[in-house]
Amino acid sequence: MYDPQLVKRLCISIALEKDLAESERLMNLLHAVMQEDTEEVRLRLKLLKKLYDPILGVVADETIVKPEAPSSAALHKLCVDGDS
Repeated sequence: MYDPQLVKRLCISIALEKDLAESERLMNLLHAVMQEDTEEVRLRLKLLKKLYDPILGVVADETIVKPEAPSSAALHKLCVDGDS
């Protein structure tokens, strides 16, 4: 389940971490958390589509494209720079 506080804590820890190896470990953990959250959302959307397509009379393509995972550098930039 998506936990914004966990993501925030990980981002803060990454931004403050001085040790490169520990920073990489934290970024890998953040990536895993985000990947799990993305998969959960994808599955929920697939379920909603399955439930509501017959009601709406919509025939949609079954293909769901999985987004490419962000790089460690992109995750680090997001954590350090935030939304700015």
